[in-house]
Amino acid sequence: MILPTKFRRFLYETGDMANFTGRFFSQGSKPRFEFGELVWQCYIIGYKSLPLVGLTGFIMGLVLTMQLRPSLVNYGVESQLPIMVGVAIVREIGPVITALIFAGKIGSSIGARGWFSLSDLWPLDCRGSASSSTSIGRTFSRGLPIVAGVGY
Repeated sequence: MILPTKFRRFLYETGDMANFTGRFFSQGSKPRFEFGELVWQCYIIGYKSLPLVGLTGFIMGLVLTMQLRPSLVNYGVESQLPIMVGVAIVREIGPVITALIFAGKIGSSIGARGWFSLSDLWPLDCRGSASSSTSIGRTFSRGLPIVAGVGY
């Protein structure tokens, strides 16, 4: 028995959708990055940035101290200077400046080494199989929402 063309096309499309759905869920259960590579990238990007962020925080505290001291001496509350600088740096200015310094350093180091391209943002190619992009870019593109969520 020969099936009508429209019905045959419907069966092909249904089979393709079922095949795509199966591949979609099978790819979702596989780990998308190597744990060792993630740890290595956290070390390179995070730990190696700490001296720059520490130096920037020290300079910000120094400048803030130099600017606040004359005003506090006029009011006779010079003893409150360390508390004010600590609160200002730790609670208010510090997280913003730290995020900006980290973003600048991480972006420039990734851009300088050529580790990141637009193809790394899309984990699957048009056939549904894993693309052959570098694991560094994939790690970064999947780790960015985590970093943004933790920072928020």
